[in-house]
Amino acid sequence: MGTTGVVNPTDAGAPADPLPPDDSRPAPEPGTYAAMCHNYCGALLSTQVYGCLVAGQGDVAACQARFASTPSLCEEMRCAPMLVDQALCFKQCDALGPRYETYCADTTASASLCPTAAAAHDETCRAGCALK
Repeated sequence: MGTTGVVNPTDAGAPADPLPPDDSRPAPEPGTYAAMCHNYCGALLSTQVYGCLVAGQGDVAACQARFASTPSLCEEMRCAPMLVDQALCFKQCDALGPRYETYCADTTASASLCPTAAAAHDETCRAGCALK
């Protein structure tokens, strides 16, 4: 917790869920470094947004807006220089899991943000870390 009392959710690198994917670029081929890193960046964003929601730091729109630049910054600062390895991708999924589970356990949680059970969500995240 910082001096302002704002909790910054975990970034396993030191952020497919809360925000729609960027459709301006084609999806990377599954099993490639680009796909794994893209998945990592999505998990990082989700970790931040769900963490924001769980901590009561805003509603869905506010939390999404707060971290909207995460995917592009992640791609530029972590993927382009190839700083993300498979272990880090799995670690980010591990950081995301409890936040997703906590937020989605609330019966008033948005169905669009909680489309699957926590175990299935974690399995999907981890599958995105696969490399050929």
